[in-house]
Amino acid sequence: MSDFVVDYYTRREVEGEREVSSVTAESLLVLYPGESGELQLYVHGPRGHVVAVEEYGFPYSVASLEIAPKQAQAPFQVKVIATARVNATPGVYAWGVRVVDITQNRVLGEEPITMVILPRNIPKSSARDVASIREVYGKFGIQIALWTALRLLYPHGAVFAIIKSLYEMITGRTISKGTVGNTLKTMVAKGLLEHRNGIYRAVDLQREVLLSRVNLVRVRYPWQVLKREEHEAEDDRRQIDWEKHQLSVDQLPQPIQRAFSYAVDIAEAHGSLPALYFLVHTLLGVRQTGYLLLWLSDWFIVVEPKTGFAHHFYSRLLHRMLLQLGLDEGIYYRPYDLQYQEARRLAQQYIRRIYGSHQSARRLHYLLWEEGYIWSEEDEVYTVRVYHYPDGEVGIQVLDKTGREEVYGENLRDKLAQVETYTALPCRHVDERNEETYFYRPGGLY
Repeated sequence: MSDFVVDYYTRREVEGEREVSSVTAESLLVLYPGESGELQLYVHGPRGHVVAVEEYGFPYSVASLEIAPKQAQAPFQVKVIATARVNATPGVYAWGVRVVDITQNRVLGEEPITMVILPRNIPKSSARDVASIREVYGKFGIQIALWTALRLLYPHGAVFAIIKSLYEMITGRTISKGTVGNTLKTMVAKGLLEHRNGIYRAVDLQREVLLSRVNLVRVRYPWQVLKREEHEAEDDRRQIDWEKHQLSVDQLPQPIQRAFSYAVDIAEAHGSLPALYFLVHTLLGVRQTGYLLLWLSDWFIVVEPKTGFAHHFYSRLLHRMLLQLGLDEGIYYRPYDLQYQEARRLAQQYIRRIYGSHQSARRLHYLLWEEGYIWSEEDEVYTVRVYHYPDGEVGIQVLDKTGREEVYGENLRDKLAQVETYTALPCRHVDERNEETYFYRPGGLY
């Protein structure tokens, strides 16, 4: 049993009396693989009511969880024991516990918990810094996160094996030696690191210099960052000169310029939704039978009923284009909505008129890949659930590839729904044996 114990409480005021005491220690749990840690939860009330304690978002792929008792008549004490699996991937895992009054069917409170699983060559005293470094990774990507980790934890430098452990802990997944080596080589070339006698040391750099050496356009934002409050996003814009990363449409390849110009014309004639579907089947590369599932900042998930799979990728350019058409981020999967069906029908008429076929039109998508305007992370695989509610609304839940841990959810309701499940792959739907079909662009069409 780990000696890192958190005494955990929640608070609720009922009729002027404190029913549950306040938090007395930070809800941070630090474990090595194979180790257990315990949190103490004291439920003081409502007295005489049956109260349940349940988890939400627990990462069962890397640890097991025991709650005893799961419910009882208040007041009572609960032990919450988390055990990291022996082969657990080091990382920072966010989850929480929820206290529910069963007698009155209401939630009394909930509190997020951060569980840090560390490689054994990293001391537990580094846990707070690790959690901060994870936030740096979410905002600025792995290169700046590694630079920060070395500055904070290993100011005199670290060997390759330690950096590989740091890389895996920051990203929360197993990373090959080749990937780590390529990243370090790039960081040395950019002047972020020095490499001498097998030791990598972070170079002392000012913030603005550090950020200028990383291509922030290609940094993906996790779900917590993508849905930040507007004022937080504005703060970031003041800190980082994003304008220098913005690309002018007139600098794009001519076929891309023309496609966007067509979309603008369609928006003026018919509205934003048909223009969106025109881009969905051209620049976003979706088949005639496919849909845009979710657009969230520069992250796109599309669904292909023909193959039974979904695909996801990142594009700052497409994000800007859709905003310019007057569209808002969100769910765009409405296969049974008459308005969406009409928008798709109009868009497909334009596609056939301009490009002759959907197959020819979506070659533009691969041109964007070739030019670097679209990218993906090879090891990112997700499970996506689509909830169709009786009133026509749609909810989206994105889970990790095991389908256990939720990483993003939108418009989810506690109602009966028809559910579709897709695996979202981080790749283009291209058969490499037939790449010429997609990348060859007949003269005159574009």
